[in-house]
Amino acid sequence: MQSEYMWLGFLLTCILFVILRRAFLRAREASRSENRRMPTTRAPVTIHHVAERHAERALDVGRQSVSDAATQISPSRGRLSDFDNRHERRPAPAAKSNTPRDTDYEGIEGVREVMAALSKGAPVVFTHGGAGVGKSHLIRYLRSGPGGERQVIVAPTGVAALNTGGQTINSFFQLPPRVIDASHLDPFNGKPPRLWREMSRLVIDEVSMVRVDLLDAVDSRLRQMRGDQRPFGGVQVMMVGDPLQLPPVVDIESRDVLHGLGYRTPFLHSARVWREVDIIGVELTRNFRTRDPEFISSLNAIRRSENIEAAISFLNEACHHPHRADAAPLLLTTTRRAADFHNGQGLASLQHQAFFYCAITEGRVRVQSDKVPVPEELELKLGAEVVAVVNDASKRWVNGSRGRVVSLASDHVSVRFHESGETCEVGRHSWENIKQTWDPEERRVVNEVLGSYTQIPLVHGWAMTIHKAQGMSLDEVRVDLGDGAFASGQLYVALSRATSLEGLSLSRPIRSGDVKTEWELIEFLDWLGGKAA
Repeated sequence: MQSEYMWLGFLLTCILFVILRRAFLRAREASRSENRRMPTTRAPVTIHHVAERHAERALDVGRQSVSDAATQISPSRGRLSDFDNRHERRPAPAAKSNTPRDTDYEGIEGVREVMAALSKGAPVVFTHGGAGVGKSHLIRYLRSGPGGERQVIVAPTGVAALNTGGQTINSFFQLPPRVIDASHLDPFNGKPPRLWREMSRLVIDEVSMVRVDLLDAVDSRLRQMRGDQRPFGGVQVMMVGDPLQLPPVVDIESRDVLHGLGYRTPFLHSARVWREVDIIGVELTRNFRTRDPEFISSLNAIRRSENIEAAISFLNEACHHPHRADAAPLLLTTTRRAADFHNGQGLASLQHQAFFYCAITEGRVRVQSDKVPVPEELELKLGAEVVAVVNDASKRWVNGSRGRVVSLASDHVSVRFHESGETCEVGRHSWENIKQTWDPEERRVVNEVLGSYTQIPLVHGWAMTIHKAQGMSLDEVRVDLGDGAFASGQLYVALSRATSLEGLSLSRPIRSGDVKTEWELIEFLDWLGGKAA
């Protein structure tokens, strides 16, 4: 008899699941149809309540009683209300900006040399520098500066391309996502885009992540398509990045293939094109992220593996302690698993209702969980710690600003930012998948939008991998090196996110083994130093 009751309960649960599942699918399809009829930039962010998610999992509770299953399927919805209504609704002040003003930008040492080299027609200008020296700002400035109308911007990864408003190298040059033999490049299918002939400058962002064979393939493709055997087909190339921060990720099999092709290393400095091209190296040295000279000096020592014992001693003495009690730091970890664990703990500790913001994709966008700025499904609760991943157009917050969720709405999330103490409504943001083309009438490069990825530009703010934090400025950060840094430049990237020593703490002391640097890359930078204008 008990067995019959269990089967009856399971059958009723299945029927209930089917009914709820059909209702959910109809509602979702209606929502998607409505979204498709609306302009991309106006499409609303969709919120799925926890009840709908539990409906999808109802079969998992077949072993429980029907009443237990119903309880899980239909929890109390609650009201979307302010987490804390005591704050006053007033415009937030501008967030502290760590980037220079355009009005005096060209007068900054380093930038002045870059602009002079470009204007004189230098074939290749390699602009490098440590964290916080304004490399990303330089790229944005070049877009609207002299020569910007014939300028193409590319980057090695999808996230970097989205952030700079450019294309991935593989997409723009139609190159396969594998190790490439540049001497036997596959022929281009169809008629070459006119832009390849009309472009006068190529900007490669995050060039340190460009694998050696990919750089040679870009050179070969430009020569091939432009019918010009000069390096890069005669196109002026502007490379921007820090080889000591983000090296390319290369597996063992790819390394073997690269060695078979005659490359000594997978890093860009081993490219064959360097033997033929004149290059000017410019180092940006002014740090806009922090003003503390001792901190900057220690960071530079870690970056270049110089006087590291003194730097480690200084940083351990200054930062190895519990984080100050009046602040909630972002924990930086070496692995994604550790970051996910801490974020999961933080979210689970909140007793408020969970809401799920689903990204909206329009047109041609490839969504991969580790290659989008914000998850396709973002789970938030009142009180959740979050980090902004874009700069606000009104300068109320910047990439890396941290805060706490105080209310949730269908089209925005209200966040009280820790630094300013003010509450801002963070609305949806669209990252566009761009194809750069040539407009013969305007005689300039134009961006054709192939698709967009729209989501609330926030991620969980209890923890983050060091790699994901690249490019961020953080006022409160705690570094957890776990079993040790394992990648070149990883320790430097972690420490250099902090805007001050006061806002930086270490969960364990830094060890000399945590400082990992590729000596060949340091020699390459020294070689670039001898190529200054």
